[in-house]
Amino acid sequence: MNAVDGNIGTTEVGGGTTGSLDPFDWKRDWGPAAYDVRNKATSTFSYALPELRGLRGILFGSWELNGIVSLSDGTPVNLAISVDVSRSGILAPSGGELRPDLKPGANINPVVDARNPSRYWDGSQFLLPQAGLLGNLGRNTGIGPGLATFDFSADKTFRLAEKFSLQLRSEAFNLLNRANFALPNATVFNNTNGVPSPTLGRITSTTTTSRQLQFALKLLF
Repeated sequence: MNAVDGNIGTTEVGGGTTGSLDPFDWKRDWGPAAYDVRNKATSTFSYALPELRGLRGILFGSWELNGIVSLSDGTPVNLAISVDVSRSGILAPSGGELRPDLKPGANINPVVDARNPSRYWDGSQFLLPQAGLLGNLGRNTGIGPGLATFDFSADKTFRLAEKFSLQLRSEAFNLLNRANFALPNATVFNNTNGVPSPTLGRITSTTTTSRQLQFALKLLF
């Protein structure tokens, strides 16, 4: 999905902003929408184990197993600079984000290691634009980390009497305990010395919790 926002200085959902760099050259702002998650899949399953007799039946029989698997790509984000070398005033409070120059032959989304929260992007792929000029990097070229979760539950109902049953339920959220990282710091240059920011690509939070387990007993009557 590609989009160009018609309002200068407005902000999209997700990781990228849509402030126009040059209202006389809209092609500069052509790029993925900030909510453009290219691939996303969710799958669910439910399976009832067969009944068994004796102790095996108590331990292993008649359990109902359920699960949800969610997979998705990351969201686009602007790889930006926080100093107005263009002298355009775009970094005013109501403005957008300036972008750096891309080195010839370099990667517009230079992911170093998708599982490294200290250095997700490689800043050496970019250059600080010359004074008075706008950077040539496109809008929302950076793609943040993807997401993968597996939630699981198992429950079993014991009949106590004709009108009473006891249900044992266990649930696990993010069962595999995968760290689903939030968007990295996307500021490539924060000064005019041309050295990439040491915090570029640094991730400080996650989008999901760590593994969580919970158990419950429910009396049905």
